[in-house]
Amino acid sequence: MLEIPFKNVPSFIEEISLDNSTYKFLFNWNSIASHWTLTVLDQYKNILVAGIRVVLDMDLFEQYVDRNLPRGKLFVVDLSNNYDSISRFDFENERKLKILYIEEGEIL
Repeated sequence: MLEIPFKNVPSFIEEISLDNSTYKFLFNWNSIASHWTLTVLDQYKNILVAGIRVVLDMDLFEQYVDRNLPRGKLFVVDLSNNYDSISRFDFENERKLKILYIEEGEIL
């Protein structure tokens, strides 16, 4: 399992190696709809999926089959056991949200 880094800015990119491939994760805060979105690009900057709404306790990749996404599962977990919707600063405040990737080989 791997924790995906999260920054205290409204838009940022993380380059991440998952399941032996490199991806770029673009996180954006949508101030009108009040939620985070995730866009995933491959190592050549091709968009694999855009605008996934970042929500709690659901595999964010589950509904996107055959898009060359990482084959594992991507979840947002709340270590503070607060199941409200995710707000702008919840990843760095006391709420203790984490984005975790479970590699394909770790899935039961």
